[in-house]
Amino acid sequence: MPKIKLTQPAVDKLKAPSAGRVEFWDTQLPGFGLRISDRGRKTWIAMYRVKRKLVRETIGTIATIPNVAEARTRARESLLKAQSGVNPVEARRTSVARAAREAAETFGLGADRYLREYVEKNTRPATVKETWRIIERDVKPR
Repeated sequence: MPKIKLTQPAVDKLKAPSAGRVEFWDTQLPGFGLRISDRGRKTWIAMYRVKRKLVRETIGTIATIPNVAEARTRARESLLKAQSGVNPVEARRTSVARAAREAAETFGLGADRYLREYVEKNTRPATVKETWRIIERDVKPR
């Protein structure tokens, strides 16, 4: 694991390894680095400990975060959260799961309204029953 000063020109000059991947660690901010795959994909990473457990976080790719300074800032934020005892990766997973639950609840409410206000008024009783069954059994759980 080579250590270099990650600057914009240095990152632009780094080449992909012939096989596997290589990680370059920053000398300015310990725990911040750049992983390069054999296909040329460059990914910003941060590594830290939370409650004695080693955590490796993917911050983003060069395509999404092209600037070294911005990637370093995001890594610094994660490192500070980790020092305070919060696992940034778990926190992000929790917030994504919460957003998915809220979206499912919102969809469920919209589907129920659609069934009551449109399907029940504009279709035959057998079709209403079958549409409710499909929505409840096949659509809402997903």
